Amino acid sequence: MAMYNNSSNFNVSSGNISRIGVNNVAFYRMISKVSVTFEVFLAIGIIVSNILVLGTIFTTPTLRKELRYLLVASLAFGDLLLGLAGVPLYIDFTIQEKITVACEVHVVLQVLVIHGHVMITNLGILIINIDYVIKQYDYTIPHLNPAIKLPVYIAISLVPWVAMFVVVPPLITTGMHENVVYIWSDTMCPVLLYKWARMTLHSLCYFVPLLGMIITTCIIIYGFVAQSRGNVAFRPTLLNDEKPMFHPKFIIAVNVLCLLLLLPEHIVHGNVSFEDFKTFVTAYLVSFLFAMSKCVALPVVWLLVPEVNEAFRDRCSLSYWRTSSDAPQHVVNKTYKEFVREGETTD
Repeated sequence: MAMYNNSSNFNVSSGNISRIGVNNVAFYRMISKVSVTFEVFLAIGIIVSNILVLGTIFTTPTLRKELRYLLVASLAFGDLLLGLAGVPLYIDFTIQEKITVACEVHVVLQVLVIHGHVMITNLGILIINIDYVIKQYDYTIPHLNPAIKLPVYIAISLVPWVAMFVVVPPLITTGMHENVVYIWSDTMCPVLLYKWARMTLHSLCYFVPLLGMIITTCIIIYGFVAQSRGNVAFRPTLLNDEKPMFHPKFIIAVNVLCLLLLLPEHIVHGNVSFEDFKTFVTAYLVSFLFAMSKCVALPVVWLLVPEVNEAFRDRCSLSYWRTSSDAPQHVVNKTYKEFVREGETTD
């Protein structure tokens, strides 16, 4: 299995696995089988959970018109892509012990899995936090014309994707080590970067957005504690808003999950050097499983949000998918506006 390796002393693939010792080979194959088992269940969980989130949001008019839920859908779509492409290719790669696609494709997938999805997730959650803080503290924002409100929300929900494509590909292209051409082979395509590029990627994709997430989460917690003590001035908009906001516990849970599940991967792929082969392989595989489990954990949290959960349970009921046979068809086909219009005419 080709590892993303910038500073570690080990790089395992079928091309050099025979040089790491019989005991290490046996350990490597054993832990690879265990990781593949978990990865299969993760891939299924990622696909199912994120499809449920996307389906619930886009079939519910009140959800798909709100900025926070468009951001949730944006994050869910990114996680779904990982479940459909990234994890299955990683499983195939682990089983085959060699790459089955072109090196360029393999490198792109490595970069998207390690840096791209992390940047999209952290920036998306940071924007959700900022949106929450604005409403929590009743900050004044420019009034949007209803005609352009939804397009603006859609554009904001795509900001994490735009930022990822603006930052990650240029850094990978300019920061690729010149010796990489001598390392790539039919069995191994590591992404070998110069130190400045590697540190810049880790900073912009993870640590800078993480700092913003920590600051905004602390602000949210402070406002929630103040409100719980009777100071309602901290949440005037939330108390009077017709559309319920996320409860702070969901915001906090999402931020904590991202911190705990994504941090191990960045530690392993940072300037950490492992002298012991077994420690390196275990740390790499465990950190990857932690990072991918984020793609299941977040959809579960989104589905537990009361507004989303209510819409999800409504769509799981049979009554949502069938029309009443007791009502005439012309009544069943009427829209809500038509009923209101008829009521106004009658009055």
